[in-house]
Amino acid sequence: MISPKVWLMSCLLATALLYSPASAKCNTCSVNGIACLSDSSFLICHKGVPDSSQVFQCPTGEVCVANSTERCVAGSVSSADCAAEQNACGACNGNKLFTCLTPTTFAQCNSTALLRSVVGSCPSGLTCDSSRPEICVVGGAECSS
Repeated sequence: MISPKVWLMSCLLATALLYSPASAKCNTCSVNGIACLSDSSFLICHKGVPDSSQVFQCPTGEVCVANSTERCVAGSVSSADCAAEQNACGACNGNKLFTCLTPTTFAQCNSTALLRSVVGSCPSGLTCDSSRPEICVVGGAECSS
């Protein structure tokens, strides 16, 4: 028979693991059924998987927040959920295979090391967004210069 203290501690631990809020990462499905791609764009998730067939944009002045009941909120009220992962042009954070160098070029990452010997360019009309599964996308350039 399990002692009441052990049972209570097990329940508390399970509850903490199941319900602890996690900070949202780019292109990761979250509690409101979306995956933020950038500060102002997101994908709808189906069965926990982002559907990249259609990218949705937040209204002007609003940012994507995945860990909320809302999808987009005023930028003056909240910061974008995955903004910390972005705007780091040329930076490898250990969580991505490529990083953008300019709005249309990218380089391969090896953990936190930038491999400048493995550089690519996006086709005409596409821009670099290293938070997306397909690195060259329509609109939403990650780097401004």
